[in-house]
Amino acid sequence: SGAVTNPNRTRLHRAVRAVPDEFLLVETDSPDQTPWNRRPGPNHPAFLIDIISTIGAIRDQSPERIAQITADNAIRLFAAP
Repeated sequence: SGAVTNPNRTRLHRAVRAVPDEFLLVETDSPDQTPWNRRPGPNHPAFLIDIISTIGAIRDQSPERIAQITADNAIRLFAAP
């Protein structure tokens, strides 16, 4: 969620690095958990890119790679076609 974008959440960042790719998911948690750079204000699903970009930076992967990993995992998790 947007909490990962807080630069002071080092424990959370360590957890993000530790999660294997096949278990990684993202969420907006709208209207709460607004990304750090968009506070104050409500969260919106469009801000998911901020979360994906932050996770990519933490894991030293591109946002596109994180988006693909998490999309594949969500499809598998929810058995979506």
